[in-house]
Amino acid sequence: VSDIQALSHGLHPPKLELLGLEAAAAGLCEELSHRHGITIDVHFENIPTALPREISLSLYRVLQEALQNVVKHSASRHACVSLNGQIDTINLTIEDSGAGFDPQETMRGRGLGLTSMKERLKVVGGQLSIHSQRGRGTMIHAVAPLCLPKKSTNAVV
Repeated sequence: VSDIQALSHGLHPPKLELLGLEAAAAGLCEELSHRHGITIDVHFENIPTALPREISLSLYRVLQEALQNVVKHSASRHACVSLNGQIDTINLTIEDSGAGFDPQETMRGRGLGLTSMKERLKVVGGQLSIHSQRGRGTMIHAVAPLCLPKKSTNAVV
């Protein structure tokens, strides 16, 4: 596999392209669970099959980053992932009962992963909220629209 192919697969995971967000998210949870020996409870409900690519990728990347944080920082052996479709939004929640942290302090410091999650969602018209306290675990909640926001007619292309 060439470097460019590997980079391309990293940017747009083939599983996400081929199977959609639900299957790709389930696969990611399973892979991380096996690789790191943590239990990840997964709950998916009403996930539309025809999500815009940018929204699927954004949510997938948020899930990936949040779970990497659980593995690296939380010291928790258990996480819960919920992906839930609503009338015009899709919600992603990742929770753990691990070490927790101070979100404001982390965002001011080297919280590059949290910042990138927020930015990814902002681009597709979504939002990220982070609830965490030291010693009390973390909950990352992402909300994205089911369709991309309309571009402003004044936007420079």
